[in-house]
Amino acid sequence: MAPHTYWLAILDGQHCRLHKATVSRRGGCRVTSVGEIDRADERTERGRPTMLDSRLGHHTVAPNHATEEHTRHFAAQAADWLFTQVKANHAERLAVCCEPRLLGFLRKACPTSLKTIVDEYEVDLAHVRASRLAQHPVVRQIVGLER
Repeated sequence: MAPHTYWLAILDGQHCRLHKATVSRRGGCRVTSVGEIDRADERTERGRPTMLDSRLGHHTVAPNHATEEHTRHFAAQAADWLFTQVKANHAERLAVCCEPRLLGFLRKACPTSLKTIVDEYEVDLAHVRASRLAQHPVVRQIVGLER
C-alpha cells in the first residue's frame, strides 16, 4: 500500500506556504515544504496624492482600510499561485489553514475549480515551523491520524 499524500496551504497576511504531508503505512506523518510566496509590495506613483495622503485632511482613509486592501490583494495573489501549484502537482484535495478573515478573502478570490477541492480550516498555523507541522493536532486531523 502506497503512502497517502495530503496538500496543505498555510497563509497569513504576508506569506503563503504549500506543504505536502505523507502518511506511511505505519502511521507516521511527514510534512515537506513544496514552495511559498510572499506578498508583493504594490507599486505607487510618486508625487501624486493618494487616499492615505495626510495632505487630504478629512478625506483620508483609515489605516485599517489600507490593511484590508493589501490583504484582499494578497488573497487574490495566493489563490492564483495555489491554483497553479495544485494543477502542477496533480493535487486532488487541498487543506487551507488561515485565520477566518483571510479565509473569507481567499474564498472570494478562488476560481471555482479550486473551490471544489479545498477543505477550509480556520486555524492560524503560520507561526508553526515546518519541522513541527507533522505533530500539530490540526495537521494530524487533516491527514486522518486524529479525530
